[in-house]
Amino acid sequence: MRACPSAASSLLRPAADMARRTLRLADLDAHARLAESGFATRVLPSLRVDDDPALDHARLAERLASTPGGGMGMGTGMGMGMGMDAAAAAGNEVTALTFRVDLPRQPNAMPSPPTRLFPAPGVLVGAAAKVRTFSLDGGMMGTPFTINGRRFDVDRIDLAVPAGAVEIWRFVNGTGMAHPVHVHGVWMSLLSRDGGVPAPYEQGLRDTFVVDAMQTISVAVRTPLLASSVPLMFHCHILEHEDAGMMGQFVTT
Repeated sequence: MRACPSAASSLLRPAADMARRTLRLADLDAHARLAESGFATRVLPSLRVDDDPALDHARLAERLASTPGGGMGMGTGMGMGMGMDAAAAAGNEVTALTFRVDLPRQPNAMPSPPTRLFPAPGVLVGAAAKVRTFSLDGGMMGTPFTINGRRFDVDRIDLAVPAGAVEIWRFVNGTGMAHPVHVHGVWMSLLSRDGGVPAPYEQGLRDTFVVDAMQTISVAVRTPLLASSVPLMFHCHILEHEDAGMMGQFVTT
């Protein structure tokens, strides 16, 4: 949404005509920013359901965080008209999307957001699970971003993992910036952040986790059920970082 000021879905100064109702908004971002979204006009309550619609946790918030690759989900009641403001990391606010609430109310519209969603149990991991460590480094003074000291090479397979296994993957961020880590083709659940229990809204199944600067997270990973020589990716979801080398490939055996 924030590739350039006042742009959403590749449109400049977009607007949407809406009926007064409750709806779910999805904010997906792949640019190198950690941002917040909110409303210029008070239309609360807003419901945080995070980036996974099956997550069994929700909370009220006036401003919601979005991360590259992770994004955020939000349910809100439409008022008379409002703009959705996106605050960049530097503190600058731009209007990403304007809602014009001028259509007739729909008779069967959802009257209010749900307070609980369908449960999505996390990946269960055994005490004897294999532990793999991925060190996220580089990016200073023009140096490439790396994972375990290696820049991405499309002709290289970085690791082979057993099909249908549950492992613990540790992502150690040695840089001074956050990296949203995304893994293709697996089920994942956050186990810990720097040894601490994850917040309720980070529990359950997820496909992207932000690793803050100088932070370590541990993730339970269930690998694909079938062995395949087709590579799957693990990478930072900030496009500038993955393009500069913070990406790798794995296969299942």
